[in-house]
Amino acid sequence: MVKMTSYNTPVPYVVDYSSDGGSGPTTEAWQAFAGDDARAWVSGVTGPHWIQLDWGSGGARSLRSYQMYCPDGLFASLNPNSWDIEGADDPISWDPSPPPGTPEPILLSRVTGMTLALWSAQPRRNFLYTNALTVAFRYTRLTVTALNSGDPRVTINEWVVSLLGNANRLY
Repeated sequence: MVKMTSYNTPVPYVVDYSSDGGSGPTTEAWQAFAGDDARAWVSGVTGPHWIQLDWGSGGARSLRSYQMYCPDGLFASLNPNSWDIEGADDPISWDPSPPPGTPEPILLSRVTGMTLALWSAQPRRNFLYTNALTVAFRYTRLTVTALNSGDPRVTINEWVVSLLGNANRLY
């Protein structure tokens, strides 16, 4: 398993994000890929909230499944309710006004209705990508589309990505 130890380590992976809550180094966005249950990405208050993984130059990947871990505890009310995961070959695809001819990101997974009660009953959940088995992407982005509380922040303790045809996983 590959575990991130910073925003760009190990090479060639790079984590990007919309914002962080400034709660310190244990809540930075790359922590969602660190493989440590005690750490998490906690977003800032301004949405939309997203976290993105760049697989590196020449590193397009076909994705098989993913796991999300959002436990009870200090930030439980910030667990996401709904999200989309998309793939693209260029991050400009997510720009609000991309240049003409820029391909749209491809929707890989859409999850809705993950209430706090569902997260509490089973905080570690596995999901299959619905549209990922035949296409490889350099960038994979998770965008939170609905929150579970009146708090404008979101938290994700772990987003574990499993690759197609490969036992390797990225925490």
